[in-house]
Amino acid sequence: MFNFIKKIMLALTLFLFSCEYIMARPPKPGPNFIWVEKYTTPLGITIPAHWKYKGKKKHKRRIHKRKRKIYPPQGFRGKHK
Repeated sequence: MFNFIKKIMLALTLFLFSCEYIMARPPKPGPNFIWVEKYTTPLGITIPAHWKYKGKKKHKRRIHKRKRKIYPPQGFRGKHK
């Protein structure tokens, strides 16, 4: 009887490790995201499945650079007369 249980446990273990692991997709990051399945590019690179943003394009705020005042060089301050 014990030998039979060993064989069943061994068969179940081999079966579990021989199967491909199935992973759930990660949680949806927010609205306006779509799930993109795994695909291969024309160069042969495989891109894994992922969430892709398909909403409005976010406008980046432009940082206006301030014009710096350019002062003329003062020369050596420790200059003797």
